[in-house]
Amino acid sequence: MSFDSGTFWVLFGLSWLLWWRLPFSWAKTAALAASLIFYAWWSPYYLPLIIISAVVDYAAGGRIHAARTDGARTRWLLVSLCTNLGLLGYFKYGHFALENLDTIAGALGVKGVNTAIPWVVPVGISFYTFQTLSYSIDIYRGRLAPAKSFRDFFLFVAFFPQLVAGPIVRAQELLPQFQRRQWPSPWRIQNGLYLIVWGLFTKIVVADNLAPEIDRIFAMIPSGQATPAHVWLSLVYLGCMVFADFAGYSCLAIGLACLLGMRFPRNFLYPYISRGPQELWVRWHMTLSSWLRDYVYLPLWAKKGGDGRQYTAMLTTMVLAGVWHGAAWTFVMFGLYHGIGVVVNRWWVNTFNGGRRARGWPLDRPKGPGAITKRVGIILLMNVFMQSNWVFFRAPDVASVFEVWRIAYIVPFQKGMGWEVFAEARHLLLVLPIVLMHVTQLLREWFAWRERPWHRVLAAAVMIVALVVVRRTDTADFFYFQF
Repeated sequence: MSFDSGTFWVLFGLSWLLWWRLPFSWAKTAALAASLIFYAWWSPYYLPLIIISAVVDYAAGGRIHAARTDGARTRWLLVSLCTNLGLLGYFKYGHFALENLDTIAGALGVKGVNTAIPWVVPVGISFYTFQTLSYSIDIYRGRLAPAKSFRDFFLFVAFFPQLVAGPIVRAQELLPQFQRRQWPSPWRIQNGLYLIVWGLFTKIVVADNLAPEIDRIFAMIPSGQATPAHVWLSLVYLGCMVFADFAGYSCLAIGLACLLGMRFPRNFLYPYISRGPQELWVRWHMTLSSWLRDYVYLPLWAKKGGDGRQYTAMLTTMVLAGVWHGAAWTFVMFGLYHGIGVVVNRWWVNTFNGGRRARGWPLDRPKGPGAITKRVGIILLMNVFMQSNWVFFRAPDVASVFEVWRIAYIVPFQKGMGWEVFAEARHLLLVLPIVLMHVTQLLREWFAWRERPWHRVLAAAVMIVALVVVRRTDTADFFYFQF
């Protein structure tokens, strides 16, 4: 059941009515039931996993809070960590580990294990695992009191608007909202409806129509039919598709929460106007970035040990971010790629700017035409860095990654770009909405432009017309469901 399916909207409509018509205690029970139905619709066999995670973390959180010694608190934290990371490791990375052990065994002349058995990764396991882990860790750190009701805690874990693909909402953000029903203001209702239309448009019109063209071009690469122009088009399409799909899902989730009187944190801030790898991760998948910052990077760095320790913490964090995305060597490389970029970016700031960014970064405004021209140039170079990394999400193996890069960066000097491809690139029209969204954000940040109510009305009308007129050429689950 996906957000763009009729079945989901029937479920949400019933849940919305029950949320506002029933007494609040019953409404929360109904919302929990709807959330479990939503998750079980994909596969009821994996429903026990989320139940086990919720039961263990609720019990561990209470024990951590009640423990009188540091040793007892640490033991219960380890129970939470081992349970959650154990489930995540087994179901998401177990098959990857077996495949690599089989390869090593074959190289040593030893009979390996059978890796042909189908292996299914439970949908959304990375997202709800991180949510429950943050609950236990925050109680251990003394930043959060345990939930008073298991139902409320379970609803926090399984709340269907953001269950399978985020945003990653922490307990201290969501649990207090289950204490009292908040009636949404007219502005929040309008904002929620606008975000829902925005999310459906970017998913159905943009992402689902770009996906088949990306598949077509990547299918040309092994046979040598793809020119450098083909490859660069596919990478640009892929970057727009991933953004449209994932940002669209996040906006849908935030919009649905608005209609229920809830507040979810923002998950995207138009990442393709970033001026460096660090800024990219301030704007891209913001809830994951802040989670990794608070629970991985800062504990590893601890603001001591010099620049070397900071760079090591950054690289480690980004590799973990890559592995979080998937169990494959391509995702390990994705983490290394961004880790090296972030470290170089931070070294540059430490070396040439005394470790300080501009005040108000990354939303500081340029001063004068020269500064604007410089920033636009940096953004274009940064987009080359960003669009080149999307091959990790699509290539089947590491060798394919290097083949794509070879065609993109080396072949143009040997055989030319093959510019004639752009004359038939009809799908570039689908890139225009994504470009327009980012340019509009630049106007907000650099020139204090403010949109008027009629701007949103016009944009919503155009998107609704597009949803009615434009046919999707491919119907697929949201991209980040696999993570």
